[in-house]
Amino acid sequence: MRYYSMRRSECSSSKLCDYISQHDTGMVTASRNQVIDNDTGDVIDVTVSQNEMRDRQLFSELDGRYAVIIIRGAYVENCGTQNEFEVKGDLFFAVDVDDTGQIEDDLRHLGEKWNQDSILFVPKGGKQGTLWGTSPSPIDKDANPPYGGRIILDKPVLDDEGNLTKRCKGRPFVFESVEIEYKKRPRMGFFSEFGRHLFMQKDWREASEQLPG
Repeated sequence: MRYYSMRRSECSSSKLCDYISQHDTGMVTASRNQVIDNDTGDVIDVTVSQNEMRDRQLFSELDGRYAVIIIRGAYVENCGTQNEFEVKGDLFFAVDVDDTGQIEDDLRHLGEKWNQDSILFVPKGGKQGTLWGTSPSPIDKDANPPYGGRIILDKPVLDDEGNLTKRCKGRPFVFESVEIEYKKRPRMGFFSEFGRHLFMQKDWREASEQLPG
C-alpha cells in the first residue's frame, strides 16, 4: 500500500517506544469483515480491496494531524466474546507530535466513523492504555467494551523490555512488526487539499478488486 513515499521511513520498536514515552498516541484501523450498509441496513461482507480503500481513506484523515506509523498485525473483533475473530491488516499508530491533546477524541470519532468496535488510546508514558468502545452497530452489540465504555489495559503496546506486545489472551490487537513511519504531512496547497478531500469522499464500496499502486 503506497501513501507518500517522500516522507516515509523505516521504523523500529525502539523509536515507537520513544514516541510512546514522549507523546499521547493511539491505534485505529478501518478494516472490518462485515459492516451494516447505511443505505439499506443490510449486513455486507467487506472485500480485501474495499478494506484497502477504507484504510487509505482513514490514513488521509490521520495524515496532516499526526505522525502515523504502520504496524503489520491484526485486529481482534469482538475481543473476549464467543464471536471473537481476527481481521488481518494494517494498524495505524498515530502520534500527537504537536501535543494538541485532541488525539483521544479524534480516534474515538474515527473509530465510530469506520465501524470499529473499539480504538486504543495510550497517554504519554505508555504504562496504561484505554480501549474505548466506538461502535453503536447491532453487529457489535456484544462488543467488549460496549459503545461508549472503556477498559484500562496495562502496557498495551510495549512490554517492560520495549518489545511489541504480541499475542496475549484478552488483547484486541496482535502486533507482528513495526514497518513504516510517516512524518506529519506539511500543509498542502488548495488544489492538493481539494484532491485529498475528493478522495476521502469516494464510496469505498465501489473499490475495484485491484487498487492502483
